[in-house]
Amino acid sequence: MTRSSALSMAVISLGLWSWAWEGASALAAQELPDTGRVSIVGRVVDGSTGESLRGALVHLRELGVTTVTDATGEFRLDTVPRGTYAMTVTLGGYRMAQGDFTISQSGSFVLPLWQSDLLPPTAPSRVLGRVLEKESGRPLAGALVRFSGLGASRISDSEGRFEFAAVSPGPQVLTVDYLGYGTREDSLFIPPDRTLTLDVRLDMEPIALEGITVAVEARSRWLELEGFYRRKERGMGRQWAVEDIRERNPFFLSDLVRLVPGLNVLRDRYATTVLSRRGVSLMSGPCTLPVYVDGFPVQDFNLDGLDPAAVEALEVYHGIGETPIQYLNHCGVILIWLKH
Repeated sequence: MTRSSALSMAVISLGLWSWAWEGASALAAQELPDTGRVSIVGRVVDGSTGESLRGALVHLRELGVTTVTDATGEFRLDTVPRGTYAMTVTLGGYRMAQGDFTISQSGSFVLPLWQSDLLPPTAPSRVLGRVLEKESGRPLAGALVRFSGLGASRISDSEGRFEFAAVSPGPQVLTVDYLGYGTREDSLFIPPDRTLTLDVRLDMEPIALEGITVAVEARSRWLELEGFYRRKERGMGRQWAVEDIRERNPFFLSDLVRLVPGLNVLRDRYATTVLSRRGVSLMSGPCTLPVYVDGFPVQDFNLDGLDPAAVEALEVYHGIGETPIQYLNHCGVILIWLKH
């Protein structure tokens, strides 16, 4: 069917049918200057009912353009060079339309497709493919290939090959993931009852790795000579290095001592002392833990009279079983090491 009109600008001859351009008034405002390029809008409809057909695949071979019609059956091609191109239009359940498509001026057209009596529109297709590195073309084994809309996935083999035995016809989204390469996502139109062969090429993509954090324990040479770290690693008693004291941020040193089970901290207006609730023997009452500062014993020491910020390390041992032998006492011992 050919319409003669002063506004007709091109004729599409596809198979047994020819359709003329419809009036171009709808696109008159969009006509381009005479640069050799034009814009066109096509609409694919059912040849019997005139109903718009969504998901029809339109391909212009020489331009390398493939597009799919939207919910209104339309597709758009912008800034297309004038000329004649081989065009094919396919949709599941309809006979393929193909032929020469001459474009001379901006405009719009309607393209009918006719239902096929040969293939059921729901017949699944087989999809075969390979996953390859884009630059070298070498196969990539272990790539994850999936049709997201179908919930189906495959892993490429040692030659990069994958196969989906039954893929429902219509628009589908194919996604390919491979460690160290960019994720690729392609929109495909799967015709009914066909075998499709695909080559999927992936670009290498640098992986952003988190920086490596190296934790170095800043050890005091003096405390190391005094055996502080050796006793801390042994796991007996409680020890706080300067970073531990800084993290706890105690107001008084006794705030740390209170963390040791079985000890009582007694504070009066003159001094703070630490008692063991165990006692030396069954017949005796609580005993006082002696205090050593920088390795030397001090008498009547006020524990909370010392600013915690001045302390390099603190050690508390409760009972004879865990007290270091050089400070041996039945109650235990408190060792304070000052900053120098």
